[in-house]
Amino acid sequence: MPADKRVECVARGSVQGVFYRALVKQKASMLGVKGYARNEADGSVRIAAEGSETALRDFLRLIKVDDGRRRVEGLEVKWLDAKNEFDSFSIG
Repeated sequence: MPADKRVECVARGSVQGVFYRALVKQKASMLGVKGYARNEADGSVRIAAEGSETALRDFLRLIKVDDGRRRVEGLEVKWLDAKNEFDSFSIG
């Protein structure tokens, strides 16, 4: 089934070197969300994800973590129409 929506996000905080991208991938797989998460040179993590609006809202809630090791201090989110360009969720 094609995705309805797409979110493009930038997560800032303690998100590199703490297995944050692996957590994002795990949550995406759990919800059937496709896309990617990759480290950026400025210490942030860029995320693009596609799925149903409901799944993406759950995904965004689950990736805004503060568990002592990983801490998302800011999550910039842009909602777009899906491009249906992903087959899975990957870490880059």
